[in-house]
Amino acid sequence: MAWPWTHPATGVFLLHILPVLCFEWRMTWEPKGLSGCLDDPYYFDVFFLYLGRGTCRLNEGDTTGNGGGTTSRHDPQLTLEACLDVCFSIDYCTGVEFQDKHQRCEVWNRSIGFVRGSSSFACVGQKEVDCSYFAGKNCTAEIYDRNASEKLERLHSACPNACTEVQPVCPSDFSFMATQIGGLYLTSGGAGQTQNMAGEQYESGYNMFFEVNGQASAVRGQLSVTALSVDGTLQDISGRASFLSSRIGTKLMLGPWGDDTFEAVAAVADADQVVLMGPLSKVNASVAHRSTVFSMTRPYSEMLLAPFELIAQQGAATVSVITPSWARAQAEFLVSNFKTCETVPQTAGITGLVFLRSEILENLTTAHVADVMDHLLTPRPDVIVCCESSVTCATAVLNTTYHKDYDAKAFIIFDDDLLTGPLNFAAANLVNNNDVNTFLLEQLQIMGTVQTQAALDLWKFPTYLNMAGYSSDWSSETMELLKDCLVVSDWDRSTPGAAAFMYLQYYLVRTHARPESAAASAAAAILLKAVQEANSTNPQAVAEALASLQVLDPVLGEVVFDATGHRVQLTSTMQLGTTFHWLPGVYGLRFAMKYLTPAAPVGVARRREPLAYPKMSWRMSTCYNQFLPAADGLAYGLSRNNETGRDECVPCSEFSSSTWDSRAHRRICLICPPGTESWQGNCRPCQAGYFSEQPGSSSCSPCSAGFFQSQQGQNSCLPCPAGTFSAGSGSHRCTPCSETFDVLNDELARWAPEGSVSCINCPFGAECQPDNNGLYTNFTNAEGYYIFPDANLSQQAIFSCNHGNGLACLESRQCYSDPNTGEVAMEGPMCGSCRPGFAKPTGKPLDLCRKCGSRTANVVGVSLQLLTVVGMASFLMIVNALSDYSKPKNILSIILKQFFNYIQMAFAVLSTGGDHGLYGGLSLVQAFDLGQDYLGLNSAAWVPEASACLIQDLFPSWEIHKVYTVIGLAWFPGTALVSMLVYLFVKLVRRLLKKSDIDTRHLKTWMMINFFLYVPRVNRLLMVNFKCQQYDTSRLTLNPQVLCWSNDHAVWQTISWGGVLVFSCGGPLFLYLILRRLQKNQLLSSWRSLRTYGFLFAGFEPDFYYFECIYMFRKICFELVMTIPGMTSEDEAILGRINNSSVAFVASIFFALHMACQPYDNRDYFILDRIETASLRAILVTAFLQLWCLDTNEADGIKHNEWLRQGRNLVGTVVILLFHLRFYWLFFYGMARRRVQQCMAACRGRTWAHGTCVFVPDGIQLRNLNEKEEQLLSSMIAQIFETHVQVKGKIAYDNWAGSLQALCLEAKRGSIGAELVALDRVGHTLRSWREIGRKLFRGSRAGAICERFFDWLEDCNGVVSNAGSSYEKLKRQKDRDMEELQIFGADSLNKILNSEFRVEELQDAMLTLGKSICDNKRIPGLGLSGSKEDKTSFSQAMEFYVGPLALDDNIALALEERTRINEVEELRKEVNERHHECMELRRQLLSLCKSKASLPSPRQSLRSEVSVQIEQESVSSDRASETVTKLWQTIRENEELTAKLQTLGQAWNEAVAERDGFKADCQQLQAALEKEEERKSEAQATVAEQQSKLSCLEDQLKRIYTVRAACWSCGAKMPEGALYCFKCGKDLDGEQEDSAVKRLHR
Repeated sequence: MAWPWTHPATGVFLLHILPVLCFEWRMTWEPKGLSGCLDDPYYFDVFFLYLGRGTCRLNEGDTTGNGGGTTSRHDPQLTLEACLDVCFSIDYCTGVEFQDKHQRCEVWNRSIGFVRGSSSFACVGQKEVDCSYFAGKNCTAEIYDRNASEKLERLHSACPNACTEVQPVCPSDFSFMATQIGGLYLTSGGAGQTQNMAGEQYESGYNMFFEVNGQASAVRGQLSVTALSVDGTLQDISGRASFLSSRIGTKLMLGPWGDDTFEAVAAVADADQVVLMGPLSKVNASVAHRSTVFSMTRPYSEMLLAPFELIAQQGAATVSVITPSWARAQAEFLVSNFKTCETVPQTAGITGLVFLRSEILENLTTAHVADVMDHLLTPRPDVIVCCESSVTCATAVLNTTYHKDYDAKAFIIFDDDLLTGPLNFAAANLVNNNDVNTFLLEQLQIMGTVQTQAALDLWKFPTYLNMAGYSSDWSSETMELLKDCLVVSDWDRSTPGAAAFMYLQYYLVRTHARPESAAASAAAAILLKAVQEANSTNPQAVAEALASLQVLDPVLGEVVFDATGHRVQLTSTMQLGTTFHWLPGVYGLRFAMKYLTPAAPVGVARRREPLAYPKMSWRMSTCYNQFLPAADGLAYGLSRNNETGRDECVPCSEFSSSTWDSRAHRRICLICPPGTESWQGNCRPCQAGYFSEQPGSSSCSPCSAGFFQSQQGQNSCLPCPAGTFSAGSGSHRCTPCSETFDVLNDELARWAPEGSVSCINCPFGAECQPDNNGLYTNFTNAEGYYIFPDANLSQQAIFSCNHGNGLACLESRQCYSDPNTGEVAMEGPMCGSCRPGFAKPTGKPLDLCRKCGSRTANVVGVSLQLLTVVGMASFLMIVNALSDYSKPKNILSIILKQFFNYIQMAFAVLSTGGDHGLYGGLSLVQAFDLGQDYLGLNSAAWVPEASACLIQDLFPSWEIHKVYTVIGLAWFPGTALVSMLVYLFVKLVRRLLKKSDIDTRHLKTWMMINFFLYVPRVNRLLMVNFKCQQYDTSRLTLNPQVLCWSNDHAVWQTISWGGVLVFSCGGPLFLYLILRRLQKNQLLSSWRSLRTYGFLFAGFEPDFYYFECIYMFRKICFELVMTIPGMTSEDEAILGRINNSSVAFVASIFFALHMACQPYDNRDYFILDRIETASLRAILVTAFLQLWCLDTNEADGIKHNEWLRQGRNLVGTVVILLFHLRFYWLFFYGMARRRVQQCMAACRGRTWAHGTCVFVPDGIQLRNLNEKEEQLLSSMIAQIFETHVQVKGKIAYDNWAGSLQALCLEAKRGSIGAELVALDRVGHTLRSWREIGRKLFRGSRAGAICERFFDWLEDCNGVVSNAGSSYEKLKRQKDRDMEELQIFGADSLNKILNSEFRVEELQDAMLTLGKSICDNKRIPGLGLSGSKEDKTSFSQAMEFYVGPLALDDNIALALEERTRINEVEELRKEVNERHHECMELRRQLLSLCKSKASLPSPRQSLRSEVSVQIEQESVSSDRASETVTKLWQTIRENEELTAKLQTLGQAWNEAVAERDGFKADCQQLQAALEKEEERKSEAQATVAEQQSKLSCLEDQLKRIYTVRAACWSCGAKMPEGALYCFKCGKDLDGEQEDSAVKRLHR
């Protein structure tokens, strides 16, 4: 039968002992016949019982709560009964733990030994019980077993008095229990006497005898046994004994426990002559002088006789006694000890010892014990007899002498129930095991049970372990304290039979044998032996047999009775010691002993040892005690005394500690080894959770957090395994991370690497899963994240996968696979590198890798991309060719440049990154990126991955970033080389076709447009090496396998820096130097410069001609701030803030620069400046709003309020879109503004509503100007002033007024030209297209086809009217008007008097005139007489400049005169300069005339004319230059005279024409010289006149400035009588000037 609570994991050992613990195998003494009211004392059974409210535990020290990890969970179960049903269905179930709140059912498979209180749990488990467990309980309700009817019937039968649901039937005074034991009557103690251990042991002894010998038969028939209850008074007991002897005829009796009870029965036995055998009857009066009464022990007075005799043999000694009071003796069942100690003076006198005193312990309080011990030890006795319990003697009495350092020579205690187990265990260790086995087998055979040796061992060894367990109840210190103490006992345990009796009693009765049970069993056996010897139950015969009996009882030893009826043999005296056992289950310190008395019977070999007297002193014993510390707290060790030659126990030095030598069983002074600490001079093993690494450590160090040590005495700590942690120091175990979160409640999992101090939350972007052991030791990446592997788990870092917006990184460290083929497409760190056969789109390093096509497909894809690039450059080249930059209305190419610049900036600011939440999830950066692709600014159009795949195919060993760098470096040189080769090829073909050569300006323009268009592309290619991202280390974004800042990468970065400096920075600088040279030579506005470089500087103010170079530099700035080395972060939000801040910083600088300079001219109401301002504002607002959103993402309101977050994102998106839409509106508005206005004007039949400027003789009258027109007019006037300052270095009224007149005249010419166009708008359009065709296809077959096509259009549609029609008349009239207005003079100006002009027309005229607007001087007298003009013109002119001027204001006149004097001085300097210029021109004219005076032969004349033409190339036409060059080539190539004459004749005619031109030029120069001389004379006269006026004014100023006044506003000093302040413009009467006057002042 298997024990129910046995689990296979506990080992084979327990399985072998199961039959021993199975009580059904034990033969019991079952009652037959009447049951009576007494419970069966031998009843045992195992039930499932309710153990209490709380959690089940193995024992009181169990802290696991789950049976050391052996329980199983079967949740959920609604009720406890359901949980028990699960238990009963499992073979190994021993109990359940149930929690009804969570329906938690935990099934146990190990014995439940303790219940830890908790109101929410219930514990039900198997338990071995007897009748006493059910006393006063309802047995049926207590039992939870299923189908236990048979067990319940047996329980009710055996325990009628215990179970409340059973009504027992009891006799009035005793009950009968019948058995067959051989005709023996006996009496035994009842319930009243079995409350103490001695009474129980009496019954156990008797029952042991009956159990073993129950089947034995007497010689004569079968007699019955009667058990007498000893409850009640002594009179009751005496009456029952009389009833047995007189009424029933009892002849033989076994005496009960208790001196008074035994005396009552002994008196009846003596009177009725009944044989009475008392097992331990120590009252001499009850036995002596009664012939039929016998006792198995000596009287009280001789209990200490044996030890006293041994001590007396050593010499004289004094004795003192410490004993409990009589009340305590009765209450604590110490009556026997008390009575023994009362006879100590008598016993001491018998043996020759000197009795000193006896002290009584009334209680065991510390103070009372100390006081009693002081009295006891005052006379310093040699021998101390302690009559208390063994524990009290050790812990109170002996411990006091120890701490008082009082060395008694002997200390005597008595055997009791607390010392029985240890003594039995020590006795069992001293006998021969084979002898014990032989005796046990014999006894079992007598019982009728036949067992083999193997079966015997199965229950014998567990009994041995149980005895050892009783020994473990004594602490090691107490056992060492009791060493050398004497124990007096009534039982001599030295025989094998005694040891066998110990095993058999525990096997049969489940109690440990004591002297009482051994004496009771031996008494019955001796009584039966006497009956057998007498062969009669006659009391007299049996008494005589007993008196002469001499038997060697196997349990009790030699039995011989003296004349008094007491057993002759003296008490057993043992001297205690200690020994260390290593056997599992017995491990630890246990008692050992040596037998001193009684002497062995004659012929019996029993070991007896001499008395160790005096006992070892406390000081000396310290060195032989392993656990008991020295009383003085010092550490001791044995040291050899060289003088005496003996070992002495001396204190260890401060540099050593007391160490236990387990081999020699002594203490020595040694340095504490690692794993121990010096504590009170001893080497104490470090407790669990602590360690000591070095020898001689004064204290153990606690294990650091993250480490643990589960064992004691270790020299190091272990790191917590992965998946566990220890938060504090001194941990003896590590806590699994699974206990820190609840998976069922979806709590965030936690993990821990080895040696963790706490569990780490599973990182964002990671997944934590338990391993096979259920530990969370690591984590893996979730989809969209990447983990860099590292040997140290705690340093593993997880990063958001930015390749493919997270699609590149799959969970469990897998990378993206092509969805079509299933092949793994990406690999390496961050899954950012393409595997062979896959590539990313060019210029998109964060895209997913795509499957490469064939080489042919890649070549076709790259070809399409190159065609896109060349097509966009060709488009801009065509736009540039069709643009006439000398005309202000042509702004198409300028706005396109602004659009391309905007696209590049917008892409930069939108690609700054970061989760700002704007745009509603739309990826605007992809839209702009796609636009750049198909505008040719990127190389990802059509087949995005084609170029990367082709590079991989052609250069498989090269890394892609290196190839991109080489392409970036070679782009512009390659473009220039290819362009030059194409140019030379076309030039060669045209020569072969004998057509005119292509001008080199086309090549220059083409290369300039290429540079403008593709400098962002080159920047991106070169900055591939700069785009690094910080992950575990800095890695290249394009290929994360490349480590940034490595040696190889640093080389390529240096190369890229060189390319950036040479091309991205050097290119704009080179173009600036070209423009600066042209500006310095005043050639920037020449026709050739406009056609060559007009694309670069057209549309800018003359002072800011170089601003397109700044914008090119701006492109590199926007690219650079996005890829500044080191300005990266692994955090996407931080990286977004860095990029947005950088872009906002650059945009702010260029926005401020633009607003300060306003570099574009004022055409179309500042449309160019407005477009540029709108683009920069859009970029700036986008950057700042994106940055603001990134910074506010962590704000409490945004973070926790989704509505507020969405509202912020919506408002930000709307604001950004509005700013960008404004740019697009201005862009399209600027492109189509004039066309829209013309169409609307044509549809409405009138001109567009504008304010006008009327040209009048004395200036311009303004009518109904709106704000924009006023602003434009003010800007024009300011620009005229600036132009005068730049060109002439001064501002003269006549020149400025002449500029206005010339401006109006040019505006009128433009108006007439517009009217001519309006007369034949369709024809004008066709003629414009024809002119475009001629420019594009000059002299080619396509040009001829275009000419025929336009001819056909004009003929078919009748666009050109017949001669003489109204159109021809109007056209001729307009042409005549145009001819009349060509010359700046009084006639032409008088014709345009009172003409109305729109401000925009004046602006276009000013742009057309350019700096030539400063070349004209005011023509006075327009439409007026001279006298009238003299009176008003000056005043009106001054009004236009400085506001209303009071003619009587002397101060203002004086200031104006001073200004005129300064102008005169400037004019004088200019006259002198012009004079020198005229003299120089005159010398040149004379030399020219001399060179033209005589003409040599035609050949020489041609050579000289050509030389003159070359020297004066600046004044010759382009056509003449080309012709002369051609002539020179013809002369060198053809030496034949005939061909030369024809060519020279043509050249001669041209040279003659040129000579005539030179003569005309000479005449014009002479006229100009004469005119300058006239102006000089006029200027000299003016100077004289002004000097006279100046002197008058100076006198007047001296008079005026004698009295000065202060301005009320600014405090400036003013002349007396001044009307307004010259400094701040405030009216000195307290009123401000008119706003118009203030504007004119500004």
